Parts: sequence; C-alpha cells; structure tokens
Amino acid sequence: MLAIIAIVTAQTGFGYFSIVFVVSYAGGEQVGLSRTVTFAALLSAQLAGTVLTPVFGALADRIGLRPVIAFGLTFSAVLAFPFFALVRGDWPAGLFIAMVLANGVAATAIVAVAGTLVTELFDPGVRYSGMGLARETGNMIGAAATPLLAVQLAHLGVGTWPLSVLLVALSAIGGLGLQAVRRRARPVAA
Repeated sequence: MLAIIAIVTAQTGFGYFSIVFVVSYAGGEQVGLSRTVTFAALLSAQLAGTVLTPVFGALADRIGLRPVIAFGLTFSAVLAFPFFALVRGDWPAGLFIAMVLANGVAATAIVAVAGTLVTELFDPGVRYSGMGLARETGNMIGAAATPLLAVQLAHLGVGTWPLSVLLVALSAIGGLGLQAVRRRARPVAA
C-alpha cells in the first residue's frame, strides 16, 4: 500500500504543481505573465494530456505499465531544472512548452496508466477499499502538500532551484514506489 501512496503522491504532486502552483507563479509577480497566457498554457497542457492519454494506454499495452510510469517519472525529473528556464516573463511561448511537456506529457504518462497498475495490486475482495485508501492518501499528500510547499520554496529568495529539487524529489518518491511494486498474479476466474 505504501508503494501505491508513493506513486500517487508523485502523480498528483506533478499535476497540482502545474495546475495550481505554476499558474499562480507565472501569472504572479515572480514571472508576470498575464492570466490569459497562463490559463491558455494550462488549457494547452490539458488538451495535450487528453490526446496523449490513449496513446500512453496503448503503449502500456505493448510494453507494460511500469515502463510507461517510469518514463513519466524520469521525464519529470529531467525536465525539473529546464522547466524554470522556459517560464519567463519575456517569452510566453516558454510557458506553453514547459506546461505541455510537464503536465501534458510527463504527468499524463503516469496518470494514464497508474489506475490500472493500482487495481492489479489488490485481490478482488479488497480492491475498492485498498485502492481507495491508497489512492486518496496519495492524492491528499500530492495535491495538498506539493503546491503549499512550492509556494514556500518560491519565496525563499534563492531562485528556482528549490522548486526543481521538489520535482526531482517527487520523481524519486514515485520511483521508489514503482520499484517496490511487484506484479501480482491475477486469480483465474472459475
């Protein structure tokens, strides 16, 4: 169950980092882009995610769930530092690129297939309660803690590197959870 909590914490942490923190950060005094630009970038990222969800699902059918989730976690970590180089007040297109890559691609790779992975880990008799408890605990941690922590890190006055470290840490947490997950054999229906 802790492995699922870790994966879901990373998944929702990335998502809420983009849809809550980055929109405020880019449209606030730190970057100074207009609200129209920030919401258009968010919409672009969500549209990319909508298009890519079935693509990642089909990819998982061919290569497996774990490699697709691992790609999302790894790509999120790799993107963590360049992300803030792209988010600049003098280049609105950079925000679109950063948001589409981070939320539309990296986070979507995880979200698109994590639900299937989670359901495979519980026996049918406890699937809903186990999945619900693990997913909602991870959602609570990722969705609530990540944006709050990001706001605090952004106001340290030391640049964006602490925010990038937060994203790398989320990737590491998700990666540890993914490594801890062992494939369970599904019982054969009688």
